[in-house]
Amino acid sequence: QIILALGHEGVYNHVSDGTDPTDFTELASHLPTPADPDAPTSGELKLIQDWLKDDAIAKDIICHQLSPAILQLVPQEQSSTAHDAQQLLHSHLNHIDLGSQYLVWEKILGLQMKDAKDAQHYLGEHDSLHWELIRMQVTYTDSEAIFNLLKGLPRTGTWPAFKLVLQTSISSSAAGISLSTSAS
Repeated sequence: QIILALGHEGVYNHVSDGTDPTDFTELASHLPTPADPDAPTSGELKLIQDWLKDDAIAKDIICHQLSPAILQLVPQEQSSTAHDAQQLLHSHLNHIDLGSQYLVWEKILGLQMKDAKDAQHYLGEHDSLHWELIRMQVTYTDSEAIFNLLKGLPRTGTWPAFKLVLQTSISSSAAGISLSTSAS
């Protein structure tokens, strides 16, 4: 949402790291420097003021999207640019949260279907947790999903036999696939 808001206001290049001068939407914008720092022209002063105004807009957009706890990470001094704020947030928040991944895996491994009436809820919970792993950019293979779904089937009634039939058919299908690929 932040990137969209920055683009909408035309200030995305204040947080961009782009270096291609032909790509105006990605090209990073830097504070203009006057040719003679001791005697800037009125045109140069106007460029600097416009850049500072746009940078303040970009930083304001970023800060308005943050929770109060995260906002405390962002320096509020005028010398801190929108790019500085974006880089700081990126360094603090753009990492893999292994703790959350662990909790999702624990929930998947702990899922247990009670009976046939619980099947829709059981599959829905599994699907929801699967999408959570995808959102975290974690690989969750079909084999893992099948294994975990079978593991959570009830241990009473006809379920153990059903589970055994599925496991046998999956094993023989996998063996047939590996035999046909090795024969090729």
